[in-house]
Amino acid sequence: QLRYLTELNAIRDCLLDLISTTKDTTGPDTRARMIQLQTRPRVEALAAPDLSSLILEPVMLIAGPNIKAVVLGQNVAVVEALDAAQNLIEEISSRGLYQNGGWRVIRRGAVTYHGDRVVYDCLAIKAAAGTS
Repeated sequence: QLRYLTELNAIRDCLLDLISTTKDTTGPDTRARMIQLQTRPRVEALAAPDLSSLILEPVMLIAGPNIKAVVLGQNVAVVEALDAAQNLIEEISSRGLYQNGGWRVIRRGAVTYHGDRVVYDCLAIKAAAGTS
């Protein structure tokens, strides 16, 4: 019968029915586990927000001493916004987050190279125009 059940509550009810028919032959440990199974709170499914209006763009930032930060990306708007950004590298290196011009840039990783040059792997996120 368990093979044909598709919902967790139906499976739980079936198991509890099986256990209750044999409860006279079970020990105290099994009874305690059965009580836990009966009183386990139901987990409510969280409603997921609609993410279809988000623009997600991978971005690489290259930084180092005495060089202007280089922004690499496929989206021209992201590259232009980040090229003009103030304190971009400082915020990404210290907080892992930068927000400006509607774009939120999140650091996913960083690799340090010779001469204190660092490549930051980032994700730029923005809500599409006309959405909130």
